[in-house]
Amino acid sequence: MSWKKSFVIALAVIVLGSMVPAFAWQVNLGWDDPTNDPALVAGYNLYSRRPELGETLYSNPPIDMGDTLTFLVINLQDGFSYCFVVTAYGVSVLESGYSNELCVNSSLNAKPVA
Repeated sequence: MSWKKSFVIALAVIVLGSMVPAFAWQVNLGWDDPTNDPALVAGYNLYSRRPELGETLYSNPPIDMGDTLTFLVINLQDGFSYCFVVTAYGVSVLESGYSNELCVNSSLNAKPVA
């Protein structure tokens, strides 16, 4: 299996315009994988961090999303930034490098920052 070290995923984000109860936000993430052979990709991992907490590395356990290309992140706390990257993993459990990072701020009038 040949994995491309510079795994690039285009992350598209939509910050929903309304809050859910208790001031939680939702972010709908979607990506595509133009660099890896779909037959060799078993699934994707989503990593996140919150810069306000001093998190600089993606040391939090990833969310294994299987082979889906979208994910709804729920219960984001109002007023905080959240940053996301995606990796692909193969049937032999090899994992690609991180995609481009996407950061969003969950305040009322914030716009996504790519």
